[in-house]
Amino acid sequence: MIFSMRSAVKILISALFIGGCLPVSSATPYMSSAKVDFENGSYDKAITNYSRAIELDKRLADAYIGRGNAYFQIAKYDESLTDFKKAVELRPGSAEALTGRGRVYSLKGQFDLAIQDLNDAIRIDSGYSEAYYRLGRCYRLQKNPDLTMALASYNKAIELDGKVADYYEGLGNCLWDMEEQGRAFQAYNTMIELKGPRLVANYENRSYRYASINEYDRAIADRDMAIQLRPDFAPNYNSRAWYYLMNGESEKAMLDVDKCLELDPNYSYAWSTRGEIFYAVGNINQALDDFSRSLQLGNPGTVVYYERAKCYYHKKEYSIAIVDLNKAIDINAENAEAYLYRALCYKVLGQPDKAIADFQSAANFSHDAAVIKQAMSEIESLREAK
Repeated sequence: MIFSMRSAVKILISALFIGGCLPVSSATPYMSSAKVDFENGSYDKAITNYSRAIELDKRLADAYIGRGNAYFQIAKYDESLTDFKKAVELRPGSAEALTGRGRVYSLKGQFDLAIQDLNDAIRIDSGYSEAYYRLGRCYRLQKNPDLTMALASYNKAIELDGKVADYYEGLGNCLWDMEEQGRAFQAYNTMIELKGPRLVANYENRSYRYASINEYDRAIADRDMAIQLRPDFAPNYNSRAWYYLMNGESEKAMLDVDKCLELDPNYSYAWSTRGEIFYAVGNINQALDDFSRSLQLGNPGTVVYYERAKCYYHKKEYSIAIVDLNKAIDINAENAEAYLYRALCYKVLGQPDKAIADFQSAANFSHDAAVIKQAMSEIESLREAK
């Protein structure tokens, strides 16, 4: 029998391993354990095992890549970046190492560096779909988005590997930004059908998109699925409560927000949502208490100050309402509704000049025809009364 040179070499290497002449690296068992830990979501254990592998072989680029990915999963981004930099130093021709470093750069908002790394990764391996996906995210999320380049990158990632749910989510988000809602939902639907490892987050994303166009029944259905998959995650009950409230189903909304607070009593956004529900049903005092509780727990949103100010306004505590409206406007200087309510307070308090200025700001910043009409009418009435 005639053997090729390659076959002969393989046989020789196998024989050497079997005979113990070429021992397996002492780092190998730790690398194997670390990979299993990572796949099981045990990122701290993975880091420990990758670190042990690195202690035994400080030039093991794969260990730095693996540990960099594990650090990324637990939001230790500085440590992650350090490991990917080391991996690139050890193996400058590694598309995986460059993509990992680019991923961290993008999360830190250093999109120029990220795009450079990802393009370098693609030049090394033009078939590496992950690099195209990450590049698409960079083009979409950078300060001056390039949605055309983002779209091309997402499409290329899908062309190379059409079975990754996250790629379709990225494509859908890009199309949404391009105001192509129909095509965006096609991408989101494929994302769901693929049932990827982030299926809960995928349902949450599509739910949010439905809610943003007031399709609350569909938004609720997607939150139903997210809750079925992860019933102990408090924020999803809060989101579904909000959708029920917007859909005119305040009783269901209250059940959900109470479940959210049962799971996490310190979830500040749930207290805000419950305040909205109480306000909607006319229980102003309870709404006021809940908005205050939300703020005490650290909710930084301009909406909470605005909503609490509305409670004070209805209780005819206009000066206190103005204090909250000032804070709402400090957070968001283009909050038309806050200007409108502050103007109404100034009007009642007999300060027409301040009221006129705020009504004008409300009209300038609002995209709601009814708000603009009300503000302009109030300005005209106040000027006539002078």
